[in-house]
Amino acid sequence: MESSLNNWRSAVTSAEFLDLAVDTPPRRFGQFRDATCNLMSAAIAAEDWTRLLDRLVSDRVRIADSVVSALRTRIPSYRRLSLDTLAAEVRTVVELALRYVGKDRGTVATDSSAALEAIGRLHAHQGISVQDLLHARRTVVQLILQRAQDVSSELELNSAAAIELAQTIFAWSDSATVTITRAHDHVVHELVNSELERRSAYVRGVLHGTLSPEETLDGARAYGIDPRAEYVAVRIRCAGPATSTQAQSRLPIEFSAIPGLYTRIGDDIAGFLQCSPASDDSSTVGVGPKRRLERLAESFRLATRAVETASGFGLTGVHDYSALGLRMTVAADEEVGDILTRKYVQLLADSNSGDELIASLRAYFECGMHVETTAERLFVHQNTVRYRISRCEELLNVSLRDLRTVFELWWALERDAFEKRCAKTDLPQPQHPGANSKVRVKS
Repeated sequence: MESSLNNWRSAVTSAEFLDLAVDTPPRRFGQFRDATCNLMSAAIAAEDWTRLLDRLVSDRVRIADSVVSALRTRIPSYRRLSLDTLAAEVRTVVELALRYVGKDRGTVATDSSAALEAIGRLHAHQGISVQDLLHARRTVVQLILQRAQDVSSELELNSAAAIELAQTIFAWSDSATVTITRAHDHVVHELVNSELERRSAYVRGVLHGTLSPEETLDGARAYGIDPRAEYVAVRIRCAGPATSTQAQSRLPIEFSAIPGLYTRIGDDIAGFLQCSPASDDSSTVGVGPKRRLERLAESFRLATRAVETASGFGLTGVHDYSALGLRMTVAADEEVGDILTRKYVQLLADSNSGDELIASLRAYFECGMHVETTAERLFVHQNTVRYRISRCEELLNVSLRDLRTVFELWWALERDAFEKRCAKTDLPQPQHPGANSKVRVKS
């Protein structure tokens, strides 16, 4: 009360009070009285605010201890932290809140922001979620305001002081939450990218066969993969390139439910599954044979040949390496393909009706060498088909009754179609899988 009276004495000697008091006519006495009351109320409110804040600052350890107890009771993730670590952090947060209310007057100092960012980063490394962070901030605000209410009742303070404190504390909470969560999210993003890269490196190592047996086993345990099971390697060629972080989201929906790991290799998605996937027409998928993890490089080599062969022939869907049959060799054996292309396709192409003859011959083979079916596909008379086939035999000086000739001619036509599609779409051509050669793998 003594302090409040001193503030009142200061107020009644202010310039505003004296200007109003001098020569005040009776008709302005009411205004003078109101101004006097306002000045006295302001003086008392300022005194109450100071007393409330001083008491909270002196009680900051008590407040921090109550926050620690509440956090460990209400939020399970905070129970994982050591008591000393949590107590030190909470004391810092409480002091920053009271500093914002008092010393910093509603502004967040640079060192305060740095301290809050450090807390956000630490919690991210400790595995504390954003939801738990928000819960913790609400708990801090709740217990500071609860203590402020107790102090106000104990000291019989003006309610305006408690209301102003609440408004200021809520403003601090909003600012602190933004700072802490931003720092937390930044670290989480870095940790996720780091984990994705480690997993991607493991998948690439398994598929390329560059891991030691110990590394293969350790990775299988880390990612929940059964090291004793057999897997099929897959290589998925989508409409556009995929990034490492998009690999899982770009998977065809039929693959999502199959246990396995994926990553990006070149512009493709590659990985291994516990079983062969179902058909998918939205992309081209090559599948290798089942192998144990330590031999999965063999499966991936064949899966790569399968996807490059299927892509080269314009095929979509899932293609097992064995189902592609001779097309795998047609696509891979460039030398033999060039010889047969020059021997057959080039001679036909140089004739007057080269494109028409090549298209008719290709349709003839695709229709099982049946004239009637070929004519229906080409929308021509059967005799027209017979004439064109006879013309091809004449130009090539061969007979299509000879099985070896038919086989070589089919090979030449398939190789010619494959090369043209690769040139048009800029697809890589598989190399011949000889003793000292390897299928090219984008990386």
